[in-house]
Amino acid sequence: MDFCVISVLRCTLVFNLTKTGFNSHIYTTTAVTDMYMNFKHQFLYSALKVFDEITEPNTTSVNVVVSGFCQNGCYKKAFEVFKLFSEFKLRPNSVTAASFLSGCDISVKDGQQIHCWAIKIGVETDIYVATSLVTMYLTPNSL
Repeated sequence: MDFCVISVLRCTLVFNLTKTGFNSHIYTTTAVTDMYMNFKHQFLYSALKVFDEITEPNTTSVNVVVSGFCQNGCYKKAFEVFKLFSEFKLRPNSVTAASFLSGCDISVKDGQQIHCWAIKIGVETDIYVATSLVTMYLTPNSL
């Protein structure tokens, strides 16, 4: 899609959400944040701007940002956002672990730390986490 068309659609969407009051609804802002993250690097700033408007983020909204940064190759930024779980007294889940393991280009040492963390919170047997762990350990550069 053309960048100009995306910008016009984005402005129209944000205007209509603000006009109807849905811009303060957590599910709407989480969906808009996810949409921006899927546009890749062009709209990461916009995604963070929408996310920052959420007064009380939930696990899903933080996972959207973590996953988005991982998928865009911004591992360090994803880890910074990960710290919000403790700040907002939220509990990371299997989606968080799978996002870090499958979406980020991480070293084996970092992967092992995420593996230990997944065991600690009890999500290592989740199918997505387990598959991500197998993939990480079987990658040629991990040996």
